[in-house]
Amino acid sequence: MATTQRADLDLSFFRDRLTEERRLATETIAGTQRQEGDDQLNETGTGRAEFAQSGDNHPADMGTELFLREED
Repeated sequence: MATTQRADLDLSFFRDRLTEERRLATETIAGTQRQEGDDQLNETGTGRAEFAQSGDNHPADMGTELFLREED
C-alpha cells in the first residue's frame, strides 16, 4: 500500500505533539515507579510487600491497599 502525504497537514506539528506526549508519559511512569519504591517502607521499616505476604490478607486491608495505590 503506497503512502501519500497530504499537503494541507503539518506533520511536524503532530510529530512534535506525539514526542511531547511520549516524554510526559515516560516521566509519569518513572515518577510512579520511584514513588512505589519509596512506599515499600512504612514508618516501622516493614515493607508493604512483606506485610502483604504475611498471610493475613483481610478484605478490608486489601481494599485499603488498593485505595492507597489509586490515590498515589
